[in-house]
Amino acid sequence: MKLKNALLLALTAFIWGTAFVAQSVGMDYIGPFTFNGIRSFIGALTLVPCILVQKGIRGKDKGTTPNTSAVDRKNIKELIVGGLLCGILLFVSSSLQQIGIKYTSAGKAGFITAFYIVLVPVIGIFMRKTSGWKIWAAVALALAGLYCLCIKEG
Repeated sequence: MKLKNALLLALTAFIWGTAFVAQSVGMDYIGPFTFNGIRSFIGALTLVPCILVQKGIRGKDKGTTPNTSAVDRKNIKELIVGGLLCGILLFVSSSLQQIGIKYTSAGKAGFITAFYIVLVPVIGIFMRKTSGWKIWAAVALALAGLYCLCIKEG
């Protein structure tokens, strides 16, 4: 099981890393909004069969499906508002990332994009959540890496 998990993580990193190269090359031929639109459309086409399979599995297992009629209007409104806010933030962040890729290398863009992970323990400070020394050592290492990537000679 550990080998399978490690291989899946390596596959994820490979796909994620090569995506930045594809994004960088794609910017030579189409604009950032077109690229993001096509990418989102392909993602939706990929998810539709997964959703249909999940609904089919749930339809066969009648006892495990929650009662959807019990969902009141307040919950539906919260889901719609939350979905819209998440969609807007995803649109803005992916568009800014795609525009930024025009002006830097794919490696730097990938590293800077992954840097949001470092912000989690920093935000945790304001939410009164504590992190161990290993987390803060990783944050320091990530900051040093970002510094080395962004510094230019002279």
